[in-house]
Amino acid sequence: MESREEEHRCRRAIEYQETACYHREQASKHALKGVLDLVKESLSRAEKYDKYAADELKDLPAERVEAHMKNIKKGQKERKKVEDERIKRKMEKHAASSSGVTMLKATIPDGLIEGQTFVANYKGSNVYLVVPKGKISGDDLILGLPVEAAEVSLVEVNIKTGMPNNSTKEGYLEKTGYFNTAYKKRFFRLFEDGKLQYFEDEKSDKANGELDLKNTVMNTVPYENGENHFILEFGKLTTREMRIKAKTQEDLKEWLETLKSHKSNGFRWK
Repeated sequence: MESREEEHRCRRAIEYQETACYHREQASKHALKGVLDLVKESLSRAEKYDKYAADELKDLPAERVEAHMKNIKKGQKERKKVEDERIKRKMEKHAASSSGVTMLKATIPDGLIEGQTFVANYKGSNVYLVVPKGKISGDDLILGLPVEAAEVSLVEVNIKTGMPNNSTKEGYLEKTGYFNTAYKKRFFRLFEDGKLQYFEDEKSDKANGELDLKNTVMNTVPYENGENHFILEFGKLTTREMRIKAKTQEDLKEWLETLKSHKSNGFRWK
């Protein structure tokens, strides 16, 4: 009986931890938009659920918590596998009786949560998918896609994440954050629509963040004074700064010239 109660408490702790994680992701989104009130609110909620989780595990022996957590996650993984197989068989059965259906398998990219959209590419065409309820990053989605050919096949599609192939410039730069002012190396991509995205590295599909040039002011004074950086100012309610520097003055000059030549409504520099 005692062991069952411990397991229930561990299950509740996991749910609280997942909720806290969700609110932290929301805080990051609000921070990118410069909405500080919502950032504080989301972080406050995350802390609240962290406390709930800690309270559930309080007074439980650490080795028993570890054992329960391991069993719970193992069970979740096994149930997910069984459910995925059931859906796969159901879809294949349906496809077998329907002409012109191809079965697609798409793996949900890292960092996405329920309700968010990502893009898969099938034979040069984009397939827009939404992360369904109960699914998480790394899970496979199986779906039927009508095609002209009357054949049934299971195809693993190439996952993008909505990133268009119309970047005008890309490369590594170093940037400062809003909360962390230390420089971090990131891979930047500038797109024709005025979006400036930065990624963990050049192989990453999911952007860490994004700036819209039409809502951004570029401060080139540090560069003009001989320093190896410039400043991007953005934010609706409060002005935020992101310092950008390159490996060489030549690289920095190229980025400055590219940004200045970008025809994005509202983009200014000083």
